[in-house]
Amino acid sequence: RLEDSDVDVRRAAVQILAKLEPAVLAAHAEAIVKLLENSDYVSVRWAAIGALAKLEPVVLEAHAEAILRRLEDSDVDVRRAAVQILAKLEPAVLAAHAEAIVKLLENSDYVSVRWAAIGALAKLEPVVLEAHAEAILRRLEDSDV
Repeated sequence: RLEDSDVDVRRAAVQILAKLEPAVLAAHAEAIVKLLENSDYVSVRWAAIGALAKLEPVVLEAHAEAILRRLEDSDVDVRRAAVQILAKLEPAVLAAHAEAIVKLLENSDYVSVRWAAIGALAKLEPVVLEAHAEAILRRLEDSDV
């Protein structure tokens, strides 16, 4: 019922799928990502991002671009959750998305999003972090992070 006409049915369907074991849930990842990208309803996007959070890093890697696009979601909780999911990726994979995470760190008005961005960046190898040292250093003046 992920394509149901009723928003509450779509949200509930995703929440039910999220109860599946990660290996079983992985078979439905594409449909969940489609819902994440195409829903105008934050409750549906939130449920979708919550379901994706349960997936293993190797499965998430295939959907990293779609999750990355949620860094610009209109809802702060979806943005925060997207960063937290990206942080599950292996450091070498996460490195490809470092620039977008740094941008979020620099531009977010929400401390929860900045905290999540710092957490994701902390997983990166020192050689990758070097390119973003100035942006991270600016956070030393951030009283919330």
